[in-house]
Amino acid sequence: MSLKTKFSLAASLLVVIVITGVSLFLMVAEKRHLLRKAQEDQENSVKKLASICQESAYAHNDLIVVNYMKTLQRSRGVVSAAFLDQENRALAHSDYSQLGKILNDPVSQQARKSNALLRQEVTSPSGFEDIDLAFPVLAAGQRVGTARLVYSKAMMIQEVRQSLEETGRRLVMVAGVALAIGVFGALLLASTLNRPIQVLAQGARILGEGNLDYQISVRGKDELAQLSQEFNRMATQLKQLDAMKEDFISSVSHELRSPLAAIKGYVDLLLKGKAGPISPTQQEYLTIARESSERLARFINNILDLAKLEAGRMEFAKEPVAVAVLANDIARLFKPSADENQLTIQLDLPNPALEIQADPDRIRQVLTNLIANAIKFTPDGGTITVWARENGTEVKIGVKDTGVGIPQDSLHKVFNKFEQVQETKHRVRKTTGTGLGLSIAKQIVEAHGGRIWVESQLNQGTNFIFTFPLH
Repeated sequence: MSLKTKFSLAASLLVVIVITGVSLFLMVAEKRHLLRKAQEDQENSVKKLASICQESAYAHNDLIVVNYMKTLQRSRGVVSAAFLDQENRALAHSDYSQLGKILNDPVSQQARKSNALLRQEVTSPSGFEDIDLAFPVLAAGQRVGTARLVYSKAMMIQEVRQSLEETGRRLVMVAGVALAIGVFGALLLASTLNRPIQVLAQGARILGEGNLDYQISVRGKDELAQLSQEFNRMATQLKQLDAMKEDFISSVSHELRSPLAAIKGYVDLLLKGKAGPISPTQQEYLTIARESSERLARFINNILDLAKLEAGRMEFAKEPVAVAVLANDIARLFKPSADENQLTIQLDLPNPALEIQADPDRIRQVLTNLIANAIKFTPDGGTITVWARENGTEVKIGVKDTGVGIPQDSLHKVFNKFEQVQETKHRVRKTTGTGLGLSIAKQIVEAHGGRIWVESQLNQGTNFIFTFPLH
């Protein structure tokens, strides 16, 4: 999962959590508000009823209270309304059957004794839960009775629930819009942050491929911009270090050439007897010294060639090169080594007139390195095939063997300097090498505008393929 996807999912999840939390908080707060408002409306209604009762007592006109009670009964949730005198006799009642009766139930007794607003939750004879509110009625500073209102608790809860459902629908709409905006913002922010990260990743990949001149550009003054500046500074320092390394290797290699040539020259003179006769033991030791000096010379030459190729200072004298002629010459060169190891070198060249435009010495170096590598990793009785085919505007040339092969997960590193696959290391012939042959071959091919790659399977052989432009 990419960093952009992870960030988008995390940000979207955070938005969902925040919206859900806020919605739940608003729903709880709205429920409390609705319950409190319903209670306030009920209390105001019973106080209003007490005021009407007071007015009726002054005017000695019960019709005022009766008419107002009819209005109250049309209000949703009102179960009953009553005006009781000091003895709890019903002077006015929404239920006409209760007129003139004295109410002695405990709720009525509590209401008569209360000198302020009294709120009681009661159960009606039919089993419903009600809310009974009572408020004293005063006339000329004296209590003359009690105003009572009974509300249905179930009806009140239902009204609150309906209001909450309506509020919930609005919250869902608002939350949906907020979620869409939040997710879009998260994606936009993720893209904004991911873009410089991708630029940095691409820069690191290019830098790892050896292009130390690459610089990245990330605008801004944030941490990512500072990181890109540090990356560019690191690339510049690596380039300087690489240049120092190349200069050091080149200088050291040049300095080693002269004394090494002198050592080899004097060893050859000793072996030829120019300084007098030598014993068989001395001849054996001198031969070992000459072979070691030759191996060291090849190593130094390879290092110098690779340093020139990587620095782009290698000069190429390109000319038409007949692939068949070149392949035959190299096959003859390796025939003694192949015969010694019981190997067969065969040519697969359908078009003898096939030519490429290349430096003949350098293409010879590529084929020499590939065939030498094939001999090294092919067991006795194996076959090495040098082949070439015309492919559009380029020529594909390959060296195929029946050797030990290379594991799939190691193919990407065979062209690295000083690299040798561990799985096949113990199966190689006891021949010496510098570990630079394939790397040099890759540099030469790419310098000619071609490509080189390897196809292989463990225990089934290897096929090194490279291309050169046809013209």
